[in-house]
Amino acid sequence: MKLTKIVCENCGGNLNIKVLSHINDQEVTCSYCGATFIANAKHSIIGAQREVELERVKELQKKEASKAEWEFRAKQEERKLNTKIILGLTIFIVVGILILSIGAYFESHPSGVKITANQSDFKGEQYQLVKDKLTDMGFENVETEKVADLTLGILSSEGDTKEVTINGDNDFKKDDYFDEKSIVKIYFHVFKD
Repeated sequence: MKLTKIVCENCGGNLNIKVLSHINDQEVTCSYCGATFIANAKHSIIGAQREVELERVKELQKKEASKAEWEFRAKQEERKLNTKIILGLTIFIVVGILILSIGAYFESHPSGVKITANQSDFKGEQYQLVKDKLTDMGFENVETEKVADLTLGILSSEGDTKEVTINGDNDFKKDDYFDEKSIVKIYFHVFKD
């Protein structure tokens, strides 16, 4: 690195000094007139000029180093912020996928009692067998009710199931889900009095 312009005291020509450190009794020769000078900061004009220039260069280097350090710190902070953003987005995506997966699981596996037969499959079966099946499925409130509608008993026998309702609904299908506390009623045929 070259210092700024230092001139010969004899002819005014530019002296070329490339060494930046302070060296006592350094001999400098002018390339124009051949004059020789001693470059010593304490005892010569050239040395003093050189000392001032060295201080200026050192200050400039400190400023550049400080600027580089602040730029490095700013980049580190930016990297930390980017890492936090990426981590936050990753956590958000993972939690979102987890919530969707849990929701899909519970949608495909709802809680409660799963019906294993259509409503029409119970018609004509003995009401006590139907009651046992519904209790085995997990229903806790299974009630029976007589329907006095038989005269001869040709098409249906006494005790045959006429209809099953769950919470008043008689249109349930196989694989439907209901709460185990639902009210299940089994209506069965009996002879008129």
